[in-house]
Amino acid sequence: MLPVERWFLAYPRGREAVVQLVVEGTGVLDPEQVRAAVRVAAQACPGTRLRRRGGRWEATGPVPAVVAVDGDALDRTTFEGLPELRGLPAGPKGTTCEVLLLTGARPGLVFRADHAVMDAGGCALWAAAVFRALRGEAVEPADSTATYLDLVRAAGPVERPGELAREWPPPVPMPQRRTGVLWRRRTVDGTFPAVTAKVAQAVADATGLPRSRFGVSVDMRRHDRSIRSTANFSKIVTVDAEAGGDWQAVYTDLLDVLRRKQEMVVLPDTFGQRLPIPVMRGAMDGLEKLAAKRGHLATGTLTHLGRFELAECSTPTFEALSVLTLTTPAPGSALELDIVESGGHTELTLGWWAGGSDELADELLDAVVEALSPRELREWAGNDTDRELRDARTVVEQFRDQVARTPHAPAVSSRTEDLSYAELDRRSDAVTEALLARGVGPGSVVGVLADRSVLAVVAVWGVMKAGAAYLPLDAKHPAERVKWLLGSAGAPVCLAQRPHDLGLEVPEGCGVVILDELPHAPQEPVPAVVPAAADLAYVIYTSGSTGQPKGVEVPHDALANYAEWCADEYGVDATSRLPLLVSLSFDVSGISLVVPLVRGGALLVMREELNHLALQEVLDAGANVIALTPSHLDLISRLDLSSDAVRVLIVIGEQFRRSVALRARELFGPGCRVANHYGPAEATIGVTSHDFDPDADTGPVVPIGNPGYNTTAFLLDPDGRFVEPGEPGELYLGGVQLARGYRGRPDLTRARFTRLADGRRVYRTGDIARLLPSGELEVTGRIDDQVKILGHRVEPTEVSQTLERHPGVGRATVVVRSRGAAKVLAAYAVPAAGGPVPEPTELTAYLCARLPEYMVPATMQLVDDIPLSVNGKVDAKRLPVPPGAEQQAGPAGVTDEVELAVRAIWADVLGVEADRIDRETDFHHLGGTSLTLLAMVGAVAGALVAPEAEEAFTARIAEITRDPSVRRVADLVRSASPVSTHA
Repeated sequence: MLPVERWFLAYPRGREAVVQLVVEGTGVLDPEQVRAAVRVAAQACPGTRLRRRGGRWEATGPVPAVVAVDGDALDRTTFEGLPELRGLPAGPKGTTCEVLLLTGARPGLVFRADHAVMDAGGCALWAAAVFRALRGEAVEPADSTATYLDLVRAAGPVERPGELAREWPPPVPMPQRRTGVLWRRRTVDGTFPAVTAKVAQAVADATGLPRSRFGVSVDMRRHDRSIRSTANFSKIVTVDAEAGGDWQAVYTDLLDVLRRKQEMVVLPDTFGQRLPIPVMRGAMDGLEKLAAKRGHLATGTLTHLGRFELAECSTPTFEALSVLTLTTPAPGSALELDIVESGGHTELTLGWWAGGSDELADELLDAVVEALSPRELREWAGNDTDRELRDARTVVEQFRDQVARTPHAPAVSSRTEDLSYAELDRRSDAVTEALLARGVGPGSVVGVLADRSVLAVVAVWGVMKAGAAYLPLDAKHPAERVKWLLGSAGAPVCLAQRPHDLGLEVPEGCGVVILDELPHAPQEPVPAVVPAAADLAYVIYTSGSTGQPKGVEVPHDALANYAEWCADEYGVDATSRLPLLVSLSFDVSGISLVVPLVRGGALLVMREELNHLALQEVLDAGANVIALTPSHLDLISRLDLSSDAVRVLIVIGEQFRRSVALRARELFGPGCRVANHYGPAEATIGVTSHDFDPDADTGPVVPIGNPGYNTTAFLLDPDGRFVEPGEPGELYLGGVQLARGYRGRPDLTRARFTRLADGRRVYRTGDIARLLPSGELEVTGRIDDQVKILGHRVEPTEVSQTLERHPGVGRATVVVRSRGAAKVLAAYAVPAAGGPVPEPTELTAYLCARLPEYMVPATMQLVDDIPLSVNGKVDAKRLPVPPGAEQQAGPAGVTDEVELAVRAIWADVLGVEADRIDRETDFHHLGGTSLTLLAMVGAVAGALVAPEAEEAFTARIAEITRDPSVRRVADLVRSASPVSTHA
């Protein structure tokens, strides 16, 4: 038995050393499947079955028990309410491991192990094996017989640390009377480079002591990655932090300790080798009392377990949301603070001796959170949007009330017919009757294939009144795409307007109802179906980066919240006349289809073809509130169309340029509000609004404003941290208007719909925005290649993958080009080997038959090859420039052999693909930690720096921590004494 194992066995009674790894999530964990997976993992991880036989461990114990406990009784902040978390694992005598299955609304697993047989790193290996077994994957054994002493022996002589002071102020006082262990938890948004040093400095600053000493747990497996063992490989090294100091100084000291392999120093351990365990236990109790009385050797222990990928802790039925650890403070230690990164969050759990100033635990954690993520960045006045709606019922119920109040008022107007509210109610009831007869109801999705027409309006309301969700389909979309959308949505019925029923192909199980053949009133009274708030109102498909469109599921409560805010924000009432300018398949159509009809206004249906005549016709018909894209507004401006009747222009769907806004003001006059309305389909049409002010809005684009009722907006950096005011960050949206997710795509839903540390669900928009001095938001760009074409979201990858399905195409790429102020798609195709070379017109026609018009590239060129950058990505700068297009600036690329070699080392150390790394990539953004940074520097020094210069190069590690980029590392290599070849 190793000394460290005897140490943990000697912990005082009631304060036994137990390692606990907690995986929280949502979904279902079947008890029998968990037990089966634990059995499989127990064979691969014999350390979970250890039983003590005298002074030896034998893997003869039982498979760890799976104990179902009430997870809803557990307080997830204090971890009170679940006595099973206290004490050693239960079960037969000598049991060292068990699994708690948390049941209830917040399911999860707790992996518990006696610290004498397992450390936190080993517990993580065990948990990974269980989850792999739950997913039906092969489980990699963790059965190495190596010990930490083997690593110590292999390391050879190691410089011993300097003499430590015999007495050192603990970071917090030890209570004189300890009644047990308490835990406290905080979750912080984002992940933080050098987080251990930052936490140590924050604790030191919070204590008010001049200097604090911390024990930092180091996993010795870092010295031999081939070791897969659940045993104890953790060793404590010490670092000091001065109050008011710089965390970078702590980090530099910690890196120096790691560089000198101080965890390898093993002092003569006669205490741990020879004393009986009961005697050691008494000595530890005395050590605690002495520490409590005088502060001797009292420290705080910090453990950073690293980063967990939540997908690796999930199953087909269970989605992991967080991972954290619970540990017991060591005898003589004032506290144990554990750090785990998962799901873009940093989990902090504090183990504390109860019986003293317990409130200090919360104060200390709050101070750490404030240091990592200041409140002033987390809280923004623009998010103060909580509001009780005047009418929180679904829009279906609100529409029925409007019919009862104003049955004869105009509801829909077109060139050929007008419908009053009563007539629209009867016509839509006929649709509802037909759907109910076919078994359609709540939970069903019904396709609507129609022009911008009266029949389209009738169909949409008929579907919602049946309790179902409507799926808008563009009549101009290719038949193949319409069929795919119906099948993807699982639609049992498609409502089709003539002549679009001709040639319409539907998937098996989907029937077709011709709208033109339905009566203008139901045959019998139609039951008033009342959708629930959580029922779907509509499903709308957007372009997908995976090569297929994705269906956004919008529930009724989201639509009702939007309708009330939109109507209030833009003054929609009984006098309002809103035209339907866009295709039904564009979610902006919902503004005209829904908002006026719950406020007594009217919807104007224009002629199908969008041209200057149709636009002028709508203006002449009295449209006074118009929802349109910047492209539509630009068209109106260029055509010099105007109307004195328009009082609000709601501009949505694309970045709104100031030049277009100024022109709109000229055409429609100062009495017309020009509002920039922003929102993706995943947040129900629109979330923010800003009224254009030509005097204040002097930038090239119009700000998007602030969130509306019960919605929120947050700006986070690539590591998930809140950004400083004025700094760019990815825009995350929250609140009641968020979609349920993507239909049938839980993987995409998990990737785009995440949670903040406080539990709020948010959607990652992919838009880059910043907070202006005015306190409003401005969108400045994208984090990906997505582009808006006529307000529609387009993923170039979907277009290129469709093009590659043509038999004459070997490879293809689609890039975004500038054509004047507009963005267009440019396609490039490499002909397939051994076959006839297709003409560009043939390829364009191929895409036209499969994609919506707005997704078909403006140019198509055949090329011999598609050039790649040094990162392995398409190099758009080297592709032929289509006529009228301008070159786009690309990312900073790796430029020479030294940088290429450094990049290759980074890829190897971090286990990532080299094409994810360019010369300005931050090492920590790829998941690097202090340990992997040290490994990277060592690998670079060994491969690229002459032996005589390695020490000098390594000594400059502090410079690398301040600028951990390929460029900076390569510069330091060049300034050292590089080896003669860099390959």
